[in-house]
Amino acid sequence: MNEELLELVEQLVEFGYGDSLRLDSISNRLRNGELPYPSDQRYVDMLVSKYLYPHEEEGKSLRKPMGRLERKIQNVKQRYEGESKITNENLVDICPKCSSPAPRMFSFCSKCGAYHDEHNFVDIRKAQQKKEGYPKQLPQNTSMKQCIACDSRIFRTHEFCPICGAYQNEHNPKKKKSDSKIIRSYQALSLIGGIIGIITVFWAGTTIQLLSIILNYVGTQTPEYIGFMNQIWISLALYIISMLIPFAVRNTKATGTILVILSFATLTSAGMFGAISFALLLTAGIVSLRWKPRK
Repeated sequence: MNEELLELVEQLVEFGYGDSLRLDSISNRLRNGELPYPSDQRYVDMLVSKYLYPHEEEGKSLRKPMGRLERKIQNVKQRYEGESKITNENLVDICPKCSSPAPRMFSFCSKCGAYHDEHNFVDIRKAQQKKEGYPKQLPQNTSMKQCIACDSRIFRTHEFCPICGAYQNEHNPKKKKSDSKIIRSYQALSLIGGIIGIITVFWAGTTIQLLSIILNYVGTQTPEYIGFMNQIWISLALYIISMLIPFAVRNTKATGTILVILSFATLTSAGMFGAISFALLLTAGIVSLRWKPRK
């Protein structure tokens, strides 16, 4: 009896249910071979009935003697011993926050966004699914959408992404519009880097153009200045593209990759004139790659 009660107490401590200090005291008393106090016995019985097996004997009183608790645990164990193993794809748990069914393969509850693992969700099996009427799998709704954060394909009925847990904001269009107007940090960095690059290249182009006019007047113009002007036009095009990409591409990972590539391309075309813009664009690309949207 003490071993079974000790196992239940350890499960309650592991899942974070109840008063941890009191449960530790009960656990130490059981390990020393002492009998639990009647009040501790009723306390553990209440926690087990409420959290570990919430669907068993819901209408009965929580204060039951240890004999009834032991029989209940044995019945539950016997019920599941004969069942075949269920894969994680078909196993459904119950969210302790909103009591919605959540497949084991999901990392977050699709209704309230609570983090989902085997320890903080209630495990249900086939018998309890039939009793409570929970579906084994998600309804086969062909209407799909993309997550606004990770671009994963999810059901349109999901308010939270089951992959990354991001809130989809579909029921609050005003908030969604206001969020879309906020300039993100990597977008601001790309704008500043592009503007500085354009100003620097324009200054360099103007200087080269003046030198070209002077040398042409003297009669010593060389073909190298024509190549410099071509590089200036290429640099201007790259800077303009780097300013538009963060606003045109919605995927932050793709945006970050493109900005990193453009930063090295502008450094190659503009040389030392584009050193400052290179640093800003490279930083913008790294920030975009590591960007995590707020819920």
